[in-house]
Amino acid sequence: MLTRRAFVVSAAASLIAAPALAALPVPATRALAFRIVRKGSEIGSHRLEFQTRGDALTVSIDVEMLVKFGPIPVFRYSHRNLEHWQGGQFVSMEAKTNNDGDAAFASVRRDAGGLVVDGSKSGRYIAPANALAATHWNVAELSGPMINPENGAMLKPTVADKGVETIEAGGRPTKATRYSWRDDGAIDLWYDGEGVWTALAFHAKDGSTVNYERI
Repeated sequence: MLTRRAFVVSAAASLIAAPALAALPVPATRALAFRIVRKGSEIGSHRLEFQTRGDALTVSIDVEMLVKFGPIPVFRYSHRNLEHWQGGQFVSMEAKTNNDGDAAFASVRRDAGGLVVDGSKSGRYIAPANALAATHWNVAELSGPMINPENGAMLKPTVADKGVETIEAGGRPTKATRYSWRDDGAIDLWYDGEGVWTALAFHAKDGSTVNYERI
């Protein structure tokens, strides 16, 4: 049971921490969920859960995809990711991916010199202190260095603001800013007026379009 003094100190700490946490685009529901659609068929889901405690934020990410040719599975993908923030700053990430049988991982830890990254593609290196994981929920990732959450590699896409569009999200029309991401592939990302991730689209290897539809 908290003493009066401990309660006052705890409450004060929460008030101090709130602005840093409030600056992040955490949805009011503390969750985001997308239906992944290809050629009109649902092939998977992408879900994020946001847990806050004081000025600490943990983002749990779960992605599953399964593509079938008739009853036969022809492609499977799964991604598990745990991302941690403290005082509004990205501090760590642990992620594992299975891309149709190919295993990959990415690990990030902040220390005094920056972000220590180890990944299945990147090996171990120090990323810039302002780098963010390219997990897409935070639009700020588009403004600086990015770390691939699948394999730890640094990403250097060309990003352009394409303006505000009206899209459907959660079953209703929503105004959102579209950003184009271009490197080896092409991704389009949408964020609503509160900066909350709202939609995504990309081209699969076979040229088909894959859309994220917010539930």
